[in-house]
Formats: sequence, structure tokens, C-alpha cells
Amino acid sequence: MSDNKMPESRYVIGNRKKKMVVFAVFFLGVMLTSISFLLIYLPGTKDNDIGNKPKSYPNVVLIVMDAFRADKIGAERNGELLTPFLSKLARESVYFKNATTACTWTRPSITSLFTSLYVDTHQVYYGISPVEEDLPFSDVLPKELQTITTYLKEVGYTTLAVQTNGQLSADFGFSQGFDSFVFLDAPPGEEVTANALSLITEVKSPFFLYVHYMDTHIPYDPSQYYLDLVGYNIDDLSKEEGAIVEDFNEYFWDHTNYITGRSASRKFEVLSPEAKECVISRYDAEVRYCDEQVRHLVSSIKEKHPETIFIITADHGEH
Repeated sequence: MSDNKMPESRYVIGNRKKKMVVFAVFFLGVMLTSISFLLIYLPGTKDNDIGNKPKSYPNVVLIVMDAFRADKIGAERNGELLTPFLSKLARESVYFKNATTACTWTRPSITSLFTSLYVDTHQVYYGISPVEEDLPFSDVLPKELQTITTYLKEVGYTTLAVQTNGQLSADFGFSQGFDSFVFLDAPPGEEVTANALSLITEVKSPFFLYVHYMDTHIPYDPSQYYLDLVGYNIDDLSKEEGAIVEDFNEYFWDHTNYITGRSASRKFEVLSPEAKECVISRYDAEVRYCDEQVRHLVSSIKEKHPETIFIITADHGEH
């Protein structure tokens, strides 16, 4: 733009009024400015292929695990590896252990991920607040910004997404550039995986598939199988703390608002170390479950589309 001004990106929630305003290099530029860990699986390449123009473009699958801590790759709990699949895949892939997210929460981070811009450049700062329903503004992804999806469409890719985070819905511009954009409101991982596999059933290569898992995001509600696997047990907690651990959402936002200065006092007493450990074990159970879903997705796609690049990351970590 000649005046060097960024496009307007403010979305007025109250009345729904919008005031809209070389491949690998581009994509890696996006990724390396945006994440807390990054794993890239590349299909086998022969030495004499390097530097030569490819006969066809590879399929690309981007998997984002919301609020997935980088230090959970290879971690254990109760004698169980939390990421058996991701740990194995990391050994077969290009694995960046020391990457940094562009922002601490989803919407700005994913905007950076898709545009290769820093937050202060794209200016997508604000989002829906779960505790302040009268918050007047929410930023959208400006349609003037080129994203990885709009770029890939220009070179012939079919672009597909299964989106599950309410901060990234079509209303806020995140369906931009997608031929098919499926939005599901924070479903369990198996539903996400099934929808993703369904999307590519009849699609021709090359395709770009973006899949967003929400299992490692609060409220941490894993099945009993995974709770048992990580040794989850609240028997020694008080009734009050046990109730908070089992329904963690309200405590989480109370704690977050207090430590960030948005609230002058706490509604809840600080959890004991034992209760905090129980919360972490619920999170770890979700990590193990998410690892299994990613395994199923990657294995299924590799079986039918062996020439596929898989990029696995998180939008941010967890406190």
C-alpha cells in the first residue's frame, strides 16, 4: 500500500457491522515466526532431486494442537509416554525445539502463522472475551493480507480446513482462501479427525489441509481411559478442591484475570500443590489423547497420499 498504512481490521460485535478493511520459503517464514515448537515431516527425497523443479507439488497438511506445551513432547506421566507417536515422528522429521510463538493467545498467533507477519504489523490483537460479554470490539483477519491459503490457491492447491476454535471462525475472516472451511465448536479429537479425513476423500492433489485440535485447551475433559492411563487421582484432595479440579474453567479464568491485572481480587483460593498436580494430570491425559488422534490422521493420510508434507505445531503453550 502506497501510504504504508495497515488495512482496517476492527469488527464491531454489538451490531455485527464489519469495517473490513518460492512456496517453502514463504511457508517456513510463517512457521518460524509463530510457534513454540515445530515438527515438519518430509516424504523421502533423493539427493539428485534436490534443486530440481518438482514434477508436481506435494500435499501439505498443517496440524495445530491448541495450547499444546512444547515440553510435553517426549514427557512421561505414571510411567507412560505422553506422545508416543509425536516422539517417533520427531525422530523422522525436521524438529525445531526452540521456536517462539508470535503471541500468547490464539487469534494473533494464528494470524501470524498464516500471514508471516508480526502481531504489531497485522494488528489483529483483540478477540471475544469469555468473561466480558460487553467487550465492544473484535479484530478480524484483514482480507487485504495475503495468507498461505490464498497463495497456495494461486498455484493450484485445493485448500481445506477443519476449524474448531471460536476465535478463528469465518465471521472473523479465517475462512479466507479456503475452498472448504468446516467449523465445529470445540469437539473431541476423533470428530475432528473424521471430518478432516472426509474432506480429502475425493479431493485431487495437490491439497492443503489445515486441522485444528482443541483437546489440550481448557477445560481439560479427557475420557476415563486416558485419566487412568496417566494415574489421575483426586481421592486425597478436599471436596472443594476436587470440584475445582474436575471443573477447572471458572478457576482458570479467575486466576488468569487476577495475575494479568484485569481483576483486583480472586474469587477462588489458590489451589494446593497436590490439586495443581491433578490439573496437570488432566492436561497430560488430553496430550496423550491428542497424540493418538494426530497419529490416526497422519497415518491415514500417509497411506493414501505418501507424498505429503506434515507440519505439526501449536498456536501457543499453556501456563
